[in-house]
Amino acid sequence: MTVESRLRRAAAETRQTISGLEPPTDRLPRRRVRPVLGWALAAAAIMIVFLGPLLYMGHPDLEPGETLLLTDPLVVGGAPSPNPDFDPSTLGVDNELADIEDAALIVDQLLESSALREGTEASLAKVTVVGVTKGGSIAAILRTSYITCLYVSTPSASVCRTVGSKDMPGVNSLGLGGTITWSLLPEGTSVVTLEYGDVTLWQQPVGGVAIFDTDMNDGDQFTLTALDADGRTILIQAGVFRR
Repeated sequence: MTVESRLRRAAAETRQTISGLEPPTDRLPRRRVRPVLGWALAAAAIMIVFLGPLLYMGHPDLEPGETLLLTDPLVVGGAPSPNPDFDPSTLGVDNELADIEDAALIVDQLLESSALREGTEASLAKVTVVGVTKGGSIAAILRTSYITCLYVSTPSASVCRTVGSKDMPGVNSLGLGGTITWSLLPEGTSVVTLEYGDVTLWQQPVGGVAIFDTDMNDGDQFTLTALDADGRTILIQAGVFRR
């Protein structure tokens, strides 16, 4: 064997020895990453099991569709009604409700209102914000330990009327100018219309409440109609307006 052949053989044996001593590089990441990943998954599971219920327990009265605004006291944005599958603009004039930007201000107004009896603050359980009408009337559902009422504040006065049972949906002309409300709307209501004289208003309710500012006079007749998302009539309420 020539010297050149011996050198080549020695070099080949050396490479085999080195490759046998070094572990394959594709195994290194697995040995290093797998334990770390395992601990991370275990930690995440512990957080979900133990902390998840604690986070939920903070808002047990939050219903589907509602948005959390304040926690002490509990103030939520009312759930919007289902969007109509028809064009409601053909019904008449849109009486859209605007969002209330300052939830804390609403709570202060509620507690200071002469419409509520003393001691409400201590028993205040939940406030469901409905919205603001184009005329500036504010509506919210107030739940305390002794009463559930629909609070309405207009630029001139405020009132909190007891919300009736579902067997007798609450239609109220509140004695506050021309404001009229319909609470405890039937399930599936998408749009509510109000007709009086030659005027027709419509609205997508919030929190199961529709509220309209009108120019009705005492003794005027009106009709409220609840429509589903397909425009079909669910319920009609007719009455005489009383200031």
